[in-house]
Amino acid sequence: MKEQQRELALRGLMIRGQVSKKEEGKFRGKVDLLTLDEILAPVRSEDEGTDLWNTFNVVQEKMIHGGFHTQLGIDTKVRKVRAIKSFEQDINLNKALFEEAKVLMEYS
Repeated sequence: MKEQQRELALRGLMIRGQVSKKEEGKFRGKVDLLTLDEILAPVRSEDEGTDLWNTFNVVQEKMIHGGFHTQLGIDTKVRKVRAIKSFEQDINLNKALFEEAKVLMEYS
């Protein structure tokens, strides 16, 4: 279960950093487990749990509100991720993340 949670967090980072499918392998090698676990740490007690819905909510919130440190692309420096302020970017991220969650659900 933890591997699937980390996979959703990693896919969220790839969406947020606009990492292409071609660059996915290279990007995966740059993200450490501590970063993924930081993303998966719920802010609210209501989001605690290991099911897909709770994990999706936590990852979604972290991708939109930021506040964690990571590298958001192949050739970028590690920095604190800022909140998304664009309504369009917010919607696009949510749609893409939901599609990734559906794919993970199908393979579990």
